[in-house]
Amino acid sequence: MNINFDFTNKKILIVGAGKVALRRLQKIVNQKIECKVKIISPVTLPKIDLIAANNKNISVFKRKYKKNDIKNQNIVLACTNELEINKKISHDAIKSNLLVNNASDKELSNFFFTSNIKLDKNINININTNGSNPLLSKVIRLIIEESLKNVICDLNKKFFSNNRIASSEVKDLKHQLSKSDILKKISKIDDKAYKKIIRQIKE
Repeated sequence: MNINFDFTNKKILIVGAGKVALRRLQKIVNQKIECKVKIISPVTLPKIDLIAANNKNISVFKRKYKKNDIKNQNIVLACTNELEINKKISHDAIKSNLLVNNASDKELSNFFFTSNIKLDKNINININTNGSNPLLSKVIRLIIEESLKNVICDLNKKFFSNNRIASSEVKDLKHQLSKSDILKKISKIDDKAYKKIIRQIKE
């Protein structure tokens, strides 16, 4: 089961400060939410230092991980390039009933990052391979963004601009959708898929 988790006002510990840690940090920062991030690593990428320097809620400690570091944290991200250290971080976090993501071992994670597509203020699409294939998640995201984003946004604007649809309006809306020129764009990509979509809309 996939759920969306709100990081607002959470305390997040990132151990490691390489490329994976940078991607995780950028995901958090891009959400534009209020949360406290603590980064621990003997060596850090310059980009991580730059992000931290421009964000009062991000602290960087240039040293090795200690078990005490997870104290008072809500979420732990094990992003070092050493498997055993990541393993120890995961075990420490799990014992403390914390959410933990281990970048090197999905079996030692109890939550995963998704590839997220924000189409507009009301539509977010999350793509998740349970940590097994981040590259595939990225490819799927790019396919949707480049070939289907406009179709979805146009549909939303034309047919779903109201937040709630009355039950009495559903039948008429299904009919309008099935005749929509916007949906017909999908037939150019995959006519068989288009026909299946129309059939299921009418049900």
